[in-house]
Amino acid sequence: MLSRLVKVGFEAVVLAFAFYAFAFVPLGQHTALEHIRRIVATPPAQEAGQEAKAAFQRLVKRVSDGGLNAPERNATKPLTSAGTAILPPLAPGAPGPADAATVAVTPAEGELAPGNGSTATP
Repeated sequence: MLSRLVKVGFEAVVLAFAFYAFAFVPLGQHTALEHIRRIVATPPAQEAGQEAKAAFQRLVKRVSDGGLNAPERNATKPLTSAGTAILPPLAPGAPGPADAATVAVTPAEGELAPGNGSTATP
């Protein structure tokens, strides 16, 4: 219990030192805090902030209107692509889906043979 308290206290001191350095130690002519404030005040940063705010507002509206997984569609029209797998084309000479049913699969010697603890039937 005491070691955890010492660890948390040490982490708090390190964090306070980092905040002090961020706000008061100059990096060139300005502190890191002053650099950040100057960057945020530029027109491109202001524009990016407005775009981020608008995107966040759209996200909040979408979540409050029915969740992120709610499809944006007419409820009476079914989704035709729901659950449809998109597969890459087969390699030349590979068995297709119709051929897969006719391919014989035989177990290797000692696998799934009757009498060795398997559930296969003769």
